[in-house]
Amino acid sequence: MREQKKRLVAVLGETANLQELVQKLDAAAVLLSEQFAMHSQKERRILYPAAIELFNAEEWNDIRLECDSLGYFTDTPVAETERRNL
Repeated sequence: MREQKKRLVAVLGETANLQELVQKLDAAAVLLSEQFAMHSQKERRILYPAAIELFNAEEWNDIRLECDSLGYFTDTPVAETERRNL
């Protein structure tokens, strides 16, 4: 994903034609979206199941506290009423 970000920044600096810029931005957005989806799937299928087996209750509590301090990201839309309650 970092490589895509670098390409995107380069495209913004080198493209003068609006139509060409839109096409390149669209292609970059689709690629980033696909990569993020694959990354999320790997987390759900591999990382999280392995972590459940690996960490004990105390370690999970430490992880939860650290995550709480960092914040969360969800790839599932949150209802407006839920967002207001966060």
